[in-house]
Amino acid sequence: MFERLRGTRDFLPNEMAARKKVFSSIKKTVEEFGFFETDTPAIELFELYSIK
Repeated sequence: MFERLRGTRDFLPNEMAARKKVFSSIKKTVEEFGFFETDTPAIELFELYSIK
């Protein structure tokens, strides 16, 4: 079995149902105010954060 990356977690089906309900409500509310979602990579290359 693989280990999860540090700082990440898994959500089981019952947790996902609750999360989807909450996020759906949030999404509906913010869209009513003219905002729309954006999607960016969840994991970035180390070099992106190591540049000073």
